[in-house]
Amino acid sequence: MENRSYPRWIGPFLGTGVGGLLGVRVSGGQELSLLVPTVLACGALGFVAGWVVLLLDPQAPHPRTPGSSPSAAEGIATGVPTGTLLQRFFASLSIGLFWLPVVGLVLGAIAVIANWRLPAWPRTVSRIGAGLGAVATGICLLLLAK
Repeated sequence: MENRSYPRWIGPFLGTGVGGLLGVRVSGGQELSLLVPTVLACGALGFVAGWVVLLLDPQAPHPRTPGSSPSAAEGIATGVPTGTLLQRFFASLSIGLFWLPVVGLVLGAIAVIANWRLPAWPRTVSRIGAGLGAVATGICLLLLAK
């Protein structure tokens, strides 16, 4: 059996399709008013799972001609190290769960510390997640204080 490699960007599309099909399967013989929300919810969960795969899967370095310098537009395709799986996981988790007060802030802080010196997207994503987590926690504290 051959080990096939698929592009990273296929994850959200494949996840949405598989989630939608599972939604149809789970709904069984329900009426249409229950079938549509079930399929949409399962498709949305599959989409999120596909995005997690997209964010966590490292991209292979882009082949360049000798002597050429990487441009900023090439992103992680230039061969810039994107960190370990754990670093990418915490960065993705910090941006995905920032809306949970305190939890988002703690995950954002962990992600920022884990990606402190990393010159790639996980550092930026973890800083954004920590900032949004701080805002969400601050709003929650303000609402609780009233």
